[in-house]
Amino acid sequence: MTITAITGDNGIIKQAQDAAEATEKAQAIEKVEMAIMQSFGKDGEIDKDKLIENLQDVDGIDPSTIPSDSDFDFPLTIVVDDYEVVIEENGDVHIEGEEGGNTTPGGNTSHGGNTNTGGDNGTGGGNTNTNPGGNTNTGGDNGTGGGNTSDDGNETGGNNGTGDTNTTNEIEIPDAETSGIIEVSGPTWSNGTASITISKGAGVDSSLKIQYKKADQSDDQYVTVNENSETISGLTDGDVIIVRLTDGKGNYGGIKTINIEDANKPTVVVNKDTVTETSIQITVNATDGESGIPSPASYRYYIKKNTDADYPTQPEATDGNAGYTFTGLDDNTTY
Repeated sequence: MTITAITGDNGIIKQAQDAAEATEKAQAIEKVEMAIMQSFGKDGEIDKDKLIENLQDVDGIDPSTIPSDSDFDFPLTIVVDDYEVVIEENGDVHIEGEEGGNTTPGGNTSHGGNTNTGGDNGTGGGNTNTNPGGNTNTGGDNGTGGGNTSDDGNETGGNNGTGDTNTTNEIEIPDAETSGIIEVSGPTWSNGTASITISKGAGVDSSLKIQYKKADQSDDQYVTVNENSETISGLTDGDVIIVRLTDGKGNYGGIKTINIEDANKPTVVVNKDTVTETSIQITVNATDGESGIPSPASYRYYIKKNTDADYPTQPEATDGNAGYTFTGLDDNTTY
């Protein structure tokens, strides 16, 4: 092996350096592409505010090249790992001056000792490489994997290749309050507490999940439901449950509020016990099959003559006991 074969323009050392540089460029592009994938809005366009936020998390980026606000135009040039990386409005990414796409080392070597740098996604598109034999390899615009090597060192790339374009389609998240999106059954009461069941509507995309919390809880206390429905128990009268849908990527639909109410009054049965000329003794049996009777209970006792149209505005007595004796009544009078 000659010294030229090792150190020349097409030598082994130069080939290794080129391959390492191509790898570094591809890694810089990949970091930026990951940030872009998380920055598309529901309209399929790049959300500039999201892009600024996500670029700040890119390892190796020069912070001074990140726009301070969304008032910027595409193409946007940033610096990652000391390479100028260009972001196009449609989300395409390439190294400044290399319009053919992302470059990765293909690692195919001809018998003449020349290395073809090929690869996916438009590698080497639009570039012209000259082999020692004097032949020229011309890669097509956005060529994919060009570079077949012959025994005599002549290399021919594919012309007019078409690179693949990846499109991220986000699902539109409906508002939970829209009819048919979130179904609610209940409340069902037992031993003074209530439960409800929340379910996704039949037309809701299977990738979306329900989240819920109580109204007095913070947003970081949302509970994510991994099934199509869930029963929430241990609720009390006056609780408010907030429900929404999420795609699991930090995007949410509008909320739906569910009020837990004990709408039915307790059942109260008054029993007459001992009656004298001037007094009436009663006992009370009160039941509530929903939120229950408070403990301790408070009873207000009213009495009126049969000839009176209305009960008095103030109770005769307020007592915690389920029974009372009215005294000082008129003899021979119906109450």
